[in-house]
Amino acid sequence: MYDKVYGKSVMIIGDIHFSDVYTGKHKGYLENCFWCLSRITEQLNAKKPAALVLLGDLIGWTETNIKDRQVFSMFCKVLRDWNQVCPVYAVRGNHDLKGYPDFQFLADFGLIITSAACGGYFDYYANQLQERPEVRFHLVDYKCEDKALDFAGDGVSDIILAHNNFTISGVTNWYNEHDGLELGMQQTFSGADMVISGHIHNPSPEIYAAQMPNGESCMLFYPGCPCRPIKDNNMYDSCWYVFIEYDEEDGQTSIKTEPFELKPAEEVFYAPETFVTEKTSDELQEEIRKEALKDVLGDLLTYRMNTGSPIEQVKRIHNASDAAKQIAIDYLQLAFNRG
Repeated sequence: MYDKVYGKSVMIIGDIHFSDVYTGKHKGYLENCFWCLSRITEQLNAKKPAALVLLGDLIGWTETNIKDRQVFSMFCKVLRDWNQVCPVYAVRGNHDLKGYPDFQFLADFGLIITSAACGGYFDYYANQLQERPEVRFHLVDYKCEDKALDFAGDGVSDIILAHNNFTISGVTNWYNEHDGLELGMQQTFSGADMVISGHIHNPSPEIYAAQMPNGESCMLFYPGCPCRPIKDNNMYDSCWYVFIEYDEEDGQTSIKTEPFELKPAEEVFYAPETFVTEKTSDELQEEIRKEALKDVLGDLLTYRMNTGSPIEQVKRIHNASDAAKQIAIDYLQLAFNRG
């Protein structure tokens, strides 16, 4: 069990969304991903934390596996280098779930430590002489927010590392609040001192607090997504590194944030007027099918054919291609079968 870590700090970052196929409005999304990974590597080597925590959605945008195996190998080597500095924990995000995702591959090969591997939490000690931990970190995977948590008790801070859209009514207004989970209504989180969550790509401008069902206060913070798979006029120039850090001089553990210092938006994204939305081959094929079907059925209505079966009527349309006719026939046959 990887349930104890020792050192000066624990480092936390938001979603990575590493992808070799996603493009969005980026000039070079994959290149930007590797640039972000290199920045994280620099921080790890400089800070030498006791542990690194990734807040979910490690791989992909709509996909859950890196397509190019050479690129995946390079990604694995980065994680291997991180593990040489400190253990790497990872919350399971919504993009880390389908089929056998690369997230699970990374876990199986020991490159990330999941909630299942560590029993749902790990304890952070400033040094090995301490009898009780400074902080207990709870790894709460996506859609597992109702699972009971094993809080550490008096004298130990409990911090939840999660992946969901937690909201505070009237406060968390810097991002879209649809499908949010009101933090103050989370019964299983009562007793936690703080929630640090992935999933929300827009970073928090500051740390906020919610009143929990037990009457106590719980802080909320989003580091944001450093690879920035979306562009918005209200996005910040920096996401955040979060450090839970022990100060030897005053003997206290505190929460510190440092800007990720992303590349300027104009270096990462195409200007809106130069960007043309890309469609997948499946989307293009669906548009072609819909247009062909519309043309054929439009002719049926225009010429009011009323003799013979609808399929026979389709076959007799003169100004439709054979391919368009076949699409319409397939749709009609499907409708008849369902009827």
